[in-house]
Amino acid sequence: RWAAALRALVPGLAGMSGMPQGRFTAANISGGAIWAMAVAVVGYAAGASLTVLAKRLGLAGEVLLAAAVVALVVGLFISRRRRTAQNQAPLDPMSHDGQTQSSSDE
Repeated sequence: RWAAALRALVPGLAGMSGMPQGRFTAANISGGAIWAMAVAVVGYAAGASLTVLAKRLGLAGEVLLAAAVVALVVGLFISRRRRTAQNQAPLDPMSHDGQTQSSSDE
């Protein structure tokens, strides 16, 4: 069910192989129900383990998270400033249209 291509191709393949529509529909519904339950259980388990992890890490975990967020924001700010500075750099006065002339243009 992860791959959209399979979701689109399986009904056609089932029909070409001669699978009865009722049997395909029953298999499709039961597969969807099993998939939905599996995703819900995995999500519940991940949420429960996140709560346990947050309790174990306590203040140290919050400090590490804050440091990571600050590092990300500072990195984005520096990257944006560098990009802006490169876009505003003076053009080479010896070039035409702001492009440097290569040896193949001669």
